[in-house]
Amino acid sequence: LNRSGEHGVISNEKNKVVRYLWLKEFGWHVPDMAAMAHEVLHYCLRVLDDRGVPVKEQNSEAIAYFFEETMRNVLNKLKVFR
Repeated sequence: LNRSGEHGVISNEKNKVVRYLWLKEFGWHVPDMAAMAHEVLHYCLRVLDDRGVPVKEQNSEAIAYFFEETMRNVLNKLKVFR
């Protein structure tokens, strides 16, 4: 597969669920940020689905805030490695 990234769920040694995002590379360029947004959206939809939150127009604002906060957290963590 020629993927630029993925998201997933694993269990750690204490059987605690750990969610992750992975990118093949990230260089603060528009294509990399778009790939990150793509994976973050998948991540957010998975979290919402796992919690039984329907993805509908009626709650799109809450979903958008969740996506925004998740993107902010991911980008802030990436700044550490810059």
